[in-house]
Amino acid sequence: MIKINIEQCRRIALLIRNIELLHDSYKTTKKLSKTEEANQWFYLIAISHNIRSIGDKKKKGWDYLTHSITNNNFLSSKWIKKIFEKDAPKDILRREYLITDCKRFLQKNNVRSILDLYKQTDYTLGGKMGIYIKLSSCEAYKDPIKNKTLLLTYILYKKKLVKIKDIENLLIPIEYNKIRVAIRNGIIRLPISLKLKILNKEIITRFEELQLRQTVQNALQKITQFSKRTPLDIDLLYWLIGRTCCKNKDCHLTEDYRDALKQIASPLSRCPFSYKCKAFRNKKHINLDVPKTLSSEWF
Repeated sequence: MIKINIEQCRRIALLIRNIELLHDSYKTTKKLSKTEEANQWFYLIAISHNIRSIGDKKKKGWDYLTHSITNNNFLSSKWIKKIFEKDAPKDILRREYLITDCKRFLQKNNVRSILDLYKQTDYTLGGKMGIYIKLSSCEAYKDPIKNKTLLLTYILYKKKLVKIKDIENLLIPIEYNKIRVAIRNGIIRLPISLKLKILNKEIITRFEELQLRQTVQNALQKITQFSKRTPLDIDLLYWLIGRTCCKNKDCHLTEDYRDALKQIASPLSRCPFSYKCKAFRNKKHINLDVPKTLSSEWF
């Protein structure tokens, strides 16, 4: 069973308590109304799974996908086929279906915009009438750990398109970069059987993947509480480190990382986690990476 390492969560929380962060406002070059912009993110996030392989020489994955929304053909069948050209035909059809289902979902709830749906919930996340329950009936947003719902909420909240009345119910979306950092800095404890699967690059089961994501999510919530930071801060820090130095197994922040880590305003010479990170002290631990999983729509 995967467990939270509470003491390590406390150590990490103490380390990062005073790090200064600059949050991304997710600006786009297109001039849109609030309704149009919110719907744009609603549809984009619906198809934002399995995107590690997309991109060009300048941008990859999420960066490439978000940059591509400036295209006038955004959401068209032609656009989807171009962006996801490496997808199998059935996966292209699946993405097209998810877009169609999102449109049906808004119609079914008698709203023009995803903003109207948040308004219907009285800007609450939890409870029977909260956005977590509401969005779970939309095909693209029904994953058990609410990844896409959380990402959408984070972006709309950062852009000041929605407010959140019960901010204490805001969870952290868990994608592969955060899993990598969580495993390496030791805030979760993996059973030997799962460690061996990761080291041998074996595919883990769907149950193991779900348990791993949920445990990482719970551990990050603990760090949020212990550090007295917001979930948005913890989310940003783990995401930034996971896609730069931790990804390349290099705990020292070289010039190559400076642009990617510009949202960390505090002066740093090495990864902020490294002072208490298990992988920094034990190089065998750094070989633990994101496990191979069955294809899913959970990121």
